[in-house]
Amino acid sequence: MRASGDSLSCQRCKSTPLSIDTTDILIDKMLNDPNQRVQGEAAFGLYMLPLPAKPEVIAAFERALAGCLAHPQTSKAYPIYVRFLRKTLARMYHSCKNLTSL
Repeated sequence: MRASGDSLSCQRCKSTPLSIDTTDILIDKMLNDPNQRVQGEAAFGLYMLPLPAKPEVIAAFERALAGCLAHPQTSKAYPIYVRFLRKTLARMYHSCKNLTSL
């Protein structure tokens, strides 16, 4: 999934954009894949989507963060992933706030 997740999510790597929406696939991988690296790659793919974020993407990041906080892990990557989720959510909330103030 790591390479295929990047292939799915990275529009900069393509000469022509994908004609399918990969959001649902990436959300499923971020929330349900047992491999923490795959979850992180999917989260980064969602992070790279244009702002403002879709409501389902924001909800997925909220679920992922809640799951991490409810079930802490001891891996070295865990605190980095939690910080990434928090900062990404803040970025998404900020973009939505700016959109409503126009």
